[in-house]
Amino acid sequence: MIQKIEPPYWWNSFENKQLQLMVYGQNISQYDVKTKDADHLLRLDGTEITHNPNYLFINFTLKENISAEFFTIQFFKGEDIVEEILYELKERNIQNKYKDDNLTIQPKDVVYLIMPDRFSKGGQFKSKRLFERENRDKPFGRHGGDLQGIIDNIDYVKDLGCSTLWLTPVLENNAKEYSYHGYGITDYYQVDERLGSNDLYLELSQKLHQNKMKLIKDVVFNHIGIQHKWLSDIPDDNWLNNQLYIDRYEAKNYLGTNYHVNTSFDPYASSEDKISTQEGWFTDQMPDLNQNHPLLAKYLIQNTIWWIEYAQLDGLRVDTFGYVFKEFNDQWCKAILKEYPSLYIVAEVLVGETSYAARYNTYNKHNTSAVTDLPLAFTACNSFSKSDKSKYWESQMLQLYNQLSQDFLHKNPYQLLTCLDNHDITRVFSKVKTVERLKLAIGFLLTTRGIPQLYYGTELLFEGEESDHSSLRNDFPGGWDKDKVNAFTAEGRSDAQNEIWNFISKLLKWRKNAKAIAEGKLVHFIPLDEVYVYFRISKAQSIIVLINNNDKEEVKIDFSKYKSCVKGYEVGKNILSNLEFKLKENMFLSPLSISILELK
Repeated sequence: MIQKIEPPYWWNSFENKQLQLMVYGQNISQYDVKTKDADHLLRLDGTEITHNPNYLFINFTLKENISAEFFTIQFFKGEDIVEEILYELKERNIQNKYKDDNLTIQPKDVVYLIMPDRFSKGGQFKSKRLFERENRDKPFGRHGGDLQGIIDNIDYVKDLGCSTLWLTPVLENNAKEYSYHGYGITDYYQVDERLGSNDLYLELSQKLHQNKMKLIKDVVFNHIGIQHKWLSDIPDDNWLNNQLYIDRYEAKNYLGTNYHVNTSFDPYASSEDKISTQEGWFTDQMPDLNQNHPLLAKYLIQNTIWWIEYAQLDGLRVDTFGYVFKEFNDQWCKAILKEYPSLYIVAEVLVGETSYAARYNTYNKHNTSAVTDLPLAFTACNSFSKSDKSKYWESQMLQLYNQLSQDFLHKNPYQLLTCLDNHDITRVFSKVKTVERLKLAIGFLLTTRGIPQLYYGTELLFEGEESDHSSLRNDFPGGWDKDKVNAFTAEGRSDAQNEIWNFISKLLKWRKNAKAIAEGKLVHFIPLDEVYVYFRISKAQSIIVLINNNDKEEVKIDFSKYKSCVKGYEVGKNILSNLEFKLKENMFLSPLSISILELK
């Protein structure tokens, strides 16, 4: 009778004592529910039914200071017990990191973004049940990367100097095509069989923690995949937005999103545009969830808590945050932060304007820790792609300066997740074109404010255009046994790849212990002649970063121009070359160069 219960188990000591079980089975709603020998653990508050008789929602209130144990749930028809199940309450592993004064992810961290299917194949995980099979000849197909491949290459990421992994979604995505990216979830409680298992995901988390590294989970509440079992037996009449399309499958009833999240704050936006943004489907293969449905909202909140507790996660990245109902985002943030006050949560807001991005970090009573700073990414990639001083007010370094000067709009700019690219936008090397310019961009990213994110393959000069998502998500060379090149080793990388790899690694290893980065404030000076100078200043350390964005001109630096920041210091030591420069003397910056000086 009972086919599925979610969550599959729970824990004994959360702040919120409410627990809701979603029970699925043929005509399950016709049965009465009781508990057996469970009065010392919890109170049965009753059940809720929907328009679909195959779903039953059971509500409990857990008592204080209860032990971890099983209890029995009984299903009655009249006086007869039709079925009994044992439900487990596990002992909660309360971690200090979730109650700390500092967030779990901090400015000293560097995030390495991986699309698991495209990184490395370490196991032989196949599925007879799921539609898509491995085929590396198909650019948009599954290529076979998995969690074991990531576990096997933790040392690579650590040697590069990154502290944190963000994986695109690893939960089951049973789409008939394009399932590799993971964003069309078809089971919220199961890792995709082709990537591994829940146990393997837990092992990944544990091994990262053993290496003093961290794990961010990518969560998706805006939509699901069209092959989710809910679509064949929808829990309730308004479980989805635009549900009439599913009921009838008539094209005239389909409503897609307009991809304009700025409509939420646009004072002139039409009601049609607002509805399309919030309720339209992301694609016709991604049904839009109605998070304002109270039972679904509770389901999604509990699912988040379940994964945090199960894998002892260090952070969450919330996909398509701006497409989700504002009320749910507030409710979700409140519930998660009640249990995990210091958990780092970053909302994906794919916009080019700081005003819109920042608003999504402050528009509720309860908000995420940060948003993705894609406005800075777009500006930085443009600024470092060329040099043009013909129009001062449009010069590249001034545009970058002006972009950062808008930080007064942000709640805390030092917590923003910064990047130059990711799996959705054109790769940075396709924009800047040369290793020299890539060094400028990466050097800036790793020394300005925020928590930087590097996308796998940037250290190998990967290219790719936003117009062709498959090109953004190429396989990592050496991730498969039959690969002719293994870029996980220096021997397998080209001279140019090793040049940028070594640059990044050296900078990251210095950055790891740089108090000026971890704690320091940012002070920058108005750029002149395509030279951008800024400081990171803490009580323990101060650094100066000098960027010459000119293609051919050497530039003389007079440190007396920056006397408010260099006062009391005599020399600056270049952290990349170890050369020292006296601050009373002029310094010369080569064309297309970045110098990072630790002041002494």
